[in-house]
Amino acid sequence: MLLAPGDNFLPFPGRFVANRVFGQLRTHPGFEPRDFQNWSAVLLNAANKKQLVDGEVDLAGLSKDGTFGFNFDVIITPHEAGITEHVRIYEGIRSRKEKCPSPEQLANAFLVANGISVTVENRRTILERIDAALTLAAYLCNLAHTSNYKFENHRGDWVDGQHLYYLAEPTLYITTMDNPLKARINGSPQANRVVSFEELLRL
Repeated sequence: MLLAPGDNFLPFPGRFVANRVFGQLRTHPGFEPRDFQNWSAVLLNAANKKQLVDGEVDLAGLSKDGTFGFNFDVIITPHEAGITEHVRIYEGIRSRKEKCPSPEQLANAFLVANGISVTVENRRTILERIDAALTLAAYLCNLAHTSNYKFENHRGDWVDGQHLYYLAEPTLYITTMDNPLKARINGSPQANRVVSFEELLRL
């Protein structure tokens, strides 16, 4: 089902938002949707992890002249870096007793990080289009102030935040069994596009 005909892999969140919201197309060679599709084909056709590590996956659909493998560090290293930075930010807010950044500050930071001009119009636009992600960030910041929540023990929070950026495209829904995530973004106008499997069947 992962590779069903017609299914698409999406770019990473920042580039996805830049493209869908601002029409800015930026490439990331080696990390494009077509690359993700090839990675998945290799992973799903491997008999075991050793075959992947040794580069011994035979996949005629990609090449008749060689076999393929997978460098897990390509995914693991940036994934771990993202989580580490996420934990550092919220633990830092707690330890320094800092105020939570405003939605406007978070919007500005997103624009800068993704090479988009910080203008009044761009900030207004991004505040609307990534509202669910900003709502989650505000919820987590409040946890840092009001509880002993161990961010290191809840590493999936960073992944949740990344996924929510895809709601910048109004036609996309996220299907999940993560009821706490739905509750955390309940105040966002985009919350109704994070649905359970049962809700998806009723759409």
